[in-house]
Amino acid sequence: MEWCSIHVLEWPGQRPNLNPIENLWHDLKTAVHERCPCNLTERELCCKEEWAKLAKDKCAKLVASYSKRLFLLSLIVPCSCNCCQRCTNKVLSKGCVVWSPPR
Repeated sequence: MEWCSIHVLEWPGQRPNLNPIENLWHDLKTAVHERCPCNLTERELCCKEEWAKLAKDKCAKLVASYSKRLFLLSLIVPCSCNCCQRCTNKVLSKGCVVWSPPR
């Protein structure tokens, strides 16, 4: 992605709540389930139609809320250097992720 000048963030594998796509998957699953597709072909069609309906502004809001979710996470998961406020400021300013494995 660097050739496109796109900065890719590392997503912590044990923190799906930090990954905006997880929220979208939930919305998609709910919408498809509500339509009750009868077979695989119908399910595939429902998935495509519901994915197209997902609002672009919802995607933008999820990405925009990333900083807030990082900050809230820092309040409950201390970083490895025990200086959470400094690390949180660093994370929010640089757009990177400080993550500690569960204890």
